[in-house]
Amino acid sequence: KTTGCKDADRAKDYALDRKLEVMSRQKQGLKARRVKKLVDFINEFMKSESKRVASYNKPGFITEDTFRLKSHHLKHLKRFFKVIDATGKEYPQNNIRLEDLNYVKLREYPTWRNEVDKKWNPTPPKTSHTIRAELTTIRSYFEYLLNKGYIPKLPEFQKVRSESLRVNRRDYLNLREYTQTINTLRKWSNATNTTETNSFNRKQAYFSILIMSNALLRIGELKGLTWRDLEPNTNLSKADQKIGHLIRVRKEVTKTGMPRTVQSATVKRFNSL
Repeated sequence: KTTGCKDADRAKDYALDRKLEVMSRQKQGLKARRVKKLVDFINEFMKSESKRVASYNKPGFITEDTFRLKSHHLKHLKRFFKVIDATGKEYPQNNIRLEDLNYVKLREYPTWRNEVDKKWNPTPPKTSHTIRAELTTIRSYFEYLLNKGYIPKLPEFQKVRSESLRVNRRDYLNLREYTQTINTLRKWSNATNTTETNSFNRKQAYFSILIMSNALLRIGELKGLTWRDLEPNTNLSKADQKIGHLIRVRKEVTKTGMPRTVQSATVKRFNSL
């Protein structure tokens, strides 16, 4: 009954195959019995990763944004194996056992990711940098399976050439573009054909952008600041202290998890906030 076979001879053959499989896996030092399949182990992996989520970036932990990104990356792996399609529809019959994992097919993941498929891969990434990030998550998933004794080896993937730093680097504003941007923002924030609340929000946005551009702060870093993070710079003259001050960016609000101190001429802007 446990084999699911109605014919006795077929059940015996199934049981023998299973016994030989178990013995083979035990000789390799792998776990003998698993009911879960590929996607089930993805859910188990993400559950273990959720225990490493921290409020900020620090060694041995990940942020909530990183956790969400990993979950998104593994959705593409599910689509690659045709377990879910681009609309989220599930195909449980394609949820394979780890024993049936096709390492040769898995190696072709980068090529598949670059090809348009309306059902499984409708929007390929624009840069190879995205695929490399996905492969990092996918490798960590298979490392988890290897460390648990679920698979005998790590899969290999086709090499993905990374674009040059010039291509991947975000565009920056030159002085003329920056001046035009600030002038446009100032005009937008001072508009009179708006409500009182909208006018207030526009001015807050304008001052915030001025602070971020002059103090080299990210949005999350500015949002995480408290008034006690602002300190006078005693190395400046009394007159200059009315213009410039120190901003202590705590590790809890930085992208890298490393604190830093910024000298910034934004006293007036913070007072406006």
